[in-house]
Amino acid sequence: MGSRVDGSLHVAGNLTSNSLTVPAGTVLNSHVGAAAAIDETKLEHQHRIHYGGYNVMVMPIVAVVYVCHGDTATVLEVEAGTQTVCTGNSTITVTISRHRASVTATEVASIVLDADNTVFLAEADSSLTNTSMVDGDVLVVSVAVSPGTGSLGTGLFVSITLAEDSET
Repeated sequence: MGSRVDGSLHVAGNLTSNSLTVPAGTVLNSHVGAAAAIDETKLEHQHRIHYGGYNVMVMPIVAVVYVCHGDTATVLEVEAGTQTVCTGNSTITVTISRHRASVTATEVASIVLDADNTVFLAEADSSLTNTSMVDGDVLVVSVAVSPGTGSLGTGLFVSITLAEDSET
């Protein structure tokens, strides 16, 4: 059995060991020097992908908006809104899907924008699914419109937040 110190311990010289177990929550951001030069492969990156256009008519479209380059990534949030809202029973449906080589696309989020929305106030999909991604996966925004009895909103915007681990 090793020695135990109950209380503070100061080592005036270098401290070496064969292994060291650091309890969770003990190394904080303030403990890492600004010039620490931590490799990007040891970091998780947060990305915010934005898609849309100001003051433009919303049209049906399918667009690739993100390619995963890290080992893994996780979709954290998806929001969509318009500059002007739909009227009557017109709707705009925004679907985010994950595409993987030789695998059928899977839906991550779907948001329906209608007359009950507020201008420039994004609606979030609170029930995200299939949020895990791997290197090479692609996120696609699909927009479907239903003109109905009113008019479609204009100036669609979509925001996707995700965390990506770097490549190893």
